[in-house]
Amino acid sequence: MQYSNLLDHLQNASRRLKIEHGQDSFLLLSPQELFYIAKANFSGFWFLIIDDKFYVICSQMIKEQLRGHFGNCAEIIEAAYPKTFSQTLVELLNKHEKKSFVLDKASLDVDLYQTIQAALSAQKDAPIEIKLKSGVLKNMRMVKDEQELSLIKQACEIVSQTCQEAVSFVKSNLSKNITELDVHYKILEIFAKYKTEPSFSLIIASGANSANPHHTSSQAAVCANSVLLMDIGCKYLGYCSDLTRTYYIKDDTPNAKVIVDEKEFNEAYLKVQTAQELAIQKARAGVKAADVDFAARNSFGADAKYFIHGLGHGVGIDIHEDPYLAPRAQGKLQEAMVVTVEPGIYFDGKFGIRIEDTVVITKDGCKLLTNAPYKF
Repeated sequence: MQYSNLLDHLQNASRRLKIEHGQDSFLLLSPQELFYIAKANFSGFWFLIIDDKFYVICSQMIKEQLRGHFGNCAEIIEAAYPKTFSQTLVELLNKHEKKSFVLDKASLDVDLYQTIQAALSAQKDAPIEIKLKSGVLKNMRMVKDEQELSLIKQACEIVSQTCQEAVSFVKSNLSKNITELDVHYKILEIFAKYKTEPSFSLIIASGANSANPHHTSSQAAVCANSVLLMDIGCKYLGYCSDLTRTYYIKDDTPNAKVIVDEKEFNEAYLKVQTAQELAIQKARAGVKAADVDFAARNSFGADAKYFIHGLGHGVGIDIHEDPYLAPRAQGKLQEAMVVTVEPGIYFDGKFGIRIEDTVVITKDGCKLLTNAPYKF
């Protein structure tokens, strides 16, 4: 990103923060905050906003790297020994006569909070107050801009293509006694080919393992006349995708062993498919997030007891972020939000089915961003 573009981004983000929170000073610490606000794909520094000024507090080790990233957009200040980051922070706040600043409580642990608080309390003048808040960037991050949407779309295209290639791998190697881990590592290999990385720990579940929504890929065999669930996602230039497909691997060979009854699977699959279709039809700007979940959950009827998780979640810098589609979800969907729609039902000891697509919310509905095949 060019410095001029970065400066425009910093100024716009800073302005939105000040309007939303009614404050003029913010300290950003977490990797997610630093990536979203400063477009830095590395951490190890503090980013301080004071009025219309931007400061980077860092060690000597990454000072030159930060200069290369920020250029003239922010003032790089080295916290040289014996001065600490916290002491440098206090100096900057005093320089601008600030008596408080905003900090997201999720971005620091108890030790770091106590360290910062000790530095603030050590000064002789009036103490500076930390205004701890939750989700400082939440509302901004929920609605994606054009650049973010472009990156998420590319991540979704990659994961969709990867799923298709993984299915081809399974078809070609089913007779070789492949395992869940074989499929797992093949998908990682495909991600590497596309110069991307997994956005979470992949879930490859065969047979009864598919009844565990967060199964850990194992040495369990991938078999014919059984179920294969693949929950996969990748991160492309900092933005995530998420996709789940559940396949029935049919073998018409006479006397072939049947692990999961095909008719029973198809009946359950149709219910999950219908639930997803109804939720997608419901999802649009202005609709309550909880109502989208209800559209899917209600369609299961008596089988709703087997739908044991929320319908979906936001996708962006994190694989799970606001907004959430769940029975107790708060708020309404807005244009340019990106969420998953992933109904599922799970029968312990038998099999589970989940169908998941990533979608972007529009004024009149939603648009599928993932497009992997639904049938094996």
